[in-house]
Amino acid sequence: FDTDATLEAVQQFYGAVPKAPHTIPVVETTEPKQLGPRRLIIERSGQVGVVMTAFKAPAGTHEDWAALALIEQIVGADKTGRLYRALEDLGKASSTFTYAPQLRDPSLFTLGAYLTAEATHEETEAIILNEIKKLIGGGVTADELARAKSVIQANTVYGRDGPYAIATQINEAIAMGDWTNYVNLPKAIQNVTAEEIKRVAAKYFVRNHSTTGWFVPQQSSTVAQLTHSSHGPHYFRDPAVFGPSHNAPEANADVSTSQAPLVDFSSHMQRAKIAGIEIIAIDMPIHDVVSFVGSFAAGETLSPVDAPTLAGLTALMLDKGTKRNDRFAIAERLDTLGAGIGFSASAHSLGFSGQFLR
Repeated sequence: FDTDATLEAVQQFYGAVPKAPHTIPVVETTEPKQLGPRRLIIERSGQVGVVMTAFKAPAGTHEDWAALALIEQIVGADKTGRLYRALEDLGKASSTFTYAPQLRDPSLFTLGAYLTAEATHEETEAIILNEIKKLIGGGVTADELARAKSVIQANTVYGRDGPYAIATQINEAIAMGDWTNYVNLPKAIQNVTAEEIKRVAAKYFVRNHSTTGWFVPQQSSTVAQLTHSSHGPHYFRDPAVFGPSHNAPEANADVSTSQAPLVDFSSHMQRAKIAGIEIIAIDMPIHDVVSFVGSFAAGETLSPVDAPTLAGLTALMLDKGTKRNDRFAIAERLDTLGAGIGFSASAHSLGFSGQFLR
């Protein structure tokens, strides 16, 4: 952008705003110290049970966040994460996660799982707490720590892909209280040791500072009706359930009448055919990151009549292992490289996409 024109616009629109006549006081609310574990159980209509346990976490500018970011990855990562191996791999959860946002104020480090029909809330909670206990007592392996650092380093680069993304992350650091976190936190993460992981885990994963919640689904007549009723094609909604407005012409009309401007990449494009595969490479002004996308003619329309979902099932299984490497070995190799890959199936093609660092 034009620096001079931008500064001139800033002066034009904001220069006349007077400075505050006095210092604006900072208003802060401090939460009282938690003296014991808290629990809550919600029972209402639903289909999937949930167990979540949250621990107190410090403000985003605290030095312990470098280790906490690594713990979030080591415990909650897909396939390579400890919760995945302890719950999802054994069929006790359909999904597991960790969530630890860095905020200006102290926040929560949350661990959770969505239960399968075979799992109980009591067993799932016990497994989550046992993984925390093992983390505090046994720490992490050198391979786990190295993979987590590679993934976070790669995600940092991916997240700074372009000026808008960079500006967004800098603004997040400013809102958190210190813009230098944008520069210093990635460096601090790479310097974390296994001993620091144990120390930080023991410091924050304290039972008396925890809150545990269960969602216990209850079947209701409304849920049963919606589950077992047929609404026809995607564009049709049963008026008896959704009301007449969902089938009004304006509800299904394409509200977008203007086309987005086309971008011409021809001057940056190279084409080649390797082993019968057509390769199209586009050189973009993005440093350090390579993204790829492709497809095979193997969509749902090519599935056998007696197995109409075969293409979709195949796509879901492509990252679940091969004859030489199981899904854990594949995931660990991708994490070590800071790379990612995904598969999907549409009506006419089986697609794949991913990214990696140069």
